[in-house]
Amino acid sequence: MSSAAEFQIGQSYFEAKDYARSFKIFETLARSGHVQSQVLLGYLHFNGIGTAVNHRLARKFYIEASQGGDAGAQHNLANMLLNGHGGPEDFEEAHRLLRLAAGSGLEVAQAHFALNYLSGTGVSRDIRRGAELLLQYGDEGNAEAQYTLGNLYAEGSLVKQNWEKAATWWLNAAERGHALAQLEIGRSFAVSGRGLKVDYINAYKFLTLSYMAATPGVDEAFELLRDKFTDAMMAQARKHLDEWKPMTGKGLAFALSSQMLA
Repeated sequence: MSSAAEFQIGQSYFEAKDYARSFKIFETLARSGHVQSQVLLGYLHFNGIGTAVNHRLARKFYIEASQGGDAGAQHNLANMLLNGHGGPEDFEEAHRLLRLAAGSGLEVAQAHFALNYLSGTGVSRDIRRGAELLLQYGDEGNAEAQYTLGNLYAEGSLVKQNWEKAATWWLNAAERGHALAQLEIGRSFAVSGRGLKVDYINAYKFLTLSYMAATPGVDEAFELLRDKFTDAMMAQARKHLDEWKPMTGKGLAFALSSQMLA
């Protein structure tokens, strides 16, 4: 049987939550150099699924998969190196791995790579470079970068607080299906002072989408909508929800001129 066929069987067991069987298959394939199996075996060891938690082995398999060019493994290994999981911290190597994963187009790695410049983690701190990267990725349609930009504008620590810009970036990420951005934009539509005109129908739509992704904090956010709906408004909100589809492809759902963070 080919490695690809064996991997498909392992995936079937994994999807059926038969983790013990999937673990055995992935372990055999990983030791023979099968990169996708190395990635999954790293994940299983890290989270203790189908086996005991073992960060040292998780790091080992992520290293092997990273050397095989897998962007997800490079990102996961970078996180382990940043947090000292399974071995010593190594910020510079983590930054190198994030550069590779970002270059492969992995959205979460691109945002993380840019944030390293803002914080000076594994690289000399360069706020301008980090901002340029986030804006580049955000303009290209990277939802993780868009969500991160929204957070930066909302927090007002590295940049001047601007709720309008925060809401615009969150809204772009939310339209791409980013669950945390959907939570934030739902809150922004639900209350005044967060960059948007209060709109309970859109608040309900985005909070419900975030709820469907089991995002922590959504239940509390729904309390903002208590006693706000008539039957007609609820019917309209549910119609909008039924019609919603995530945006795909490059670009922005809502225009925002590219400029340096200020």
